[in-house]
Amino acid sequence: MGLAAHPVVADGGLIVCCADLPLGVGDGPGETNFGALLAATERPLDLVARGCVEPLGPGGQRAYMVAKLMTRYRVGMVGGGDRRLIESLGLLAYTTVDEAVAAARRVRGPGARVLAVADGLDTIVELVG
Repeated sequence: MGLAAHPVVADGGLIVCCADLPLGVGDGPGETNFGALLAATERPLDLVARGCVEPLGPGGQRAYMVAKLMTRYRVGMVGGGDRRLIESLGLLAYTTVDEAVAAARRVRGPGARVLAVADGLDTIVELVG
């Protein structure tokens, strides 16, 4: 959505993933490293730069892609469980979709548009024309 050649999200816009995270970031080596990389990154651009010159290990590509999104957009989670964990990753935490939409409208104004995409992590959405 945000990394397509013609993204549907405006710079500074909000991308929200709705997911229950009963295991937090997960307990496998990729998931653990993904969380550790994001949590240890003060500025997403630093993680992107690091990923361009050195391997980031298991889960590193996911952390790189999320960090890349965070350099251009605000990125948040709805229903992610532990709010402190989500925020420690540099992500915005919302309890409900309505809360996330209200936050977007506070930043972008009442005319902010919302696009809901089923299976958004598996779907490429792009502006055409």
